[in-house]
Amino acid sequence: MKFIEEIKRRFGAAVYIRDEQVVDTKICQLVEGGVEKLQIISDFDRTISTSVHNNEPTKSSFCVFESCSSLTEDYKQKARELYNKFLPIEDDPNMTVAEKLPYIEDWWRQSERLLKNMRFRYEDIELAVKQADVKLREGSAEVFQKLYKHNVPVIVLSAGIGDVVELTLIHENLLTANVSVVSNFLDIADADDGSTVIKGFKGSKLIHVFNKNEHAYLESHSNDTKLSGRLNVILMGDSLGDANMDGGIAYDTVLRIGFLNSDVETKDDPYLLQYERAFDIVLVQDQTMGAFDYLLEEIINNR
Repeated sequence: MKFIEEIKRRFGAAVYIRDEQVVDTKICQLVEGGVEKLQIISDFDRTISTSVHNNEPTKSSFCVFESCSSLTEDYKQKARELYNKFLPIEDDPNMTVAEKLPYIEDWWRQSERLLKNMRFRYEDIELAVKQADVKLREGSAEVFQKLYKHNVPVIVLSAGIGDVVELTLIHENLLTANVSVVSNFLDIADADDGSTVIKGFKGSKLIHVFNKNEHAYLESHSNDTKLSGRLNVILMGDSLGDANMDGGIAYDTVLRIGFLNSDVETKDDPYLLQYERAFDIVLVQDQTMGAFDYLLEEIINNR
């Protein structure tokens, strides 16, 4: 149990583990497998990026996109109305995923309809990314550098705007050859006046917070060379839907790390209990990559 003890020693009250024996066994399997068997599947918004900075909530990739100056105020207002309507449903601890699913699917469909035939300047996204200055979790640059150095594949699986996610990673010099982004990318066309028209999102199916598993599965099979033999997974996310991003594939080991970005008053907190059932390790209000970095170092050093 040395790994569990070390994690608890380093991160103290922020760490919740429902079954320490199971988690310790998984970590031992990851360490024994080494970096050659490892791959990373991670959400982006409030997982690689922080949930708060200077006591202010950070912007999601959708929020960054909506700050583009060439988008109409009517679009921005309607997008905010959808957010205010559906986010409480997504976060409701008293609803099951099955109960939430039709609402979340409706949210994404309505979001795409709002975008269709919208004219804007694509370069505004690059400017919006720079101006938003989305903060990544402390230690993100270091762990991405280690993953690149050891050629560990990273699938960033996001239900947000893929263009924003990619440009943010580029802005932070983290979109290296081992990193793939699977997300909702804008389907655009050039208009006669030099502007860009949004046709919707690329692909036949939108990625939302509760169907990421299907897309993780498709991505893993379209990159057989990169992921061949990578049967050990560290999965990271901040929502309950993220816990299933491995897509039910028969990996040898999947260690699930959940970032719970809200206050927990007691061990019986309903949100915490849901996260403990979904994730192996739950980190409460931890804005760092510290726990992941510790595990990665143990795996790298077992050579």
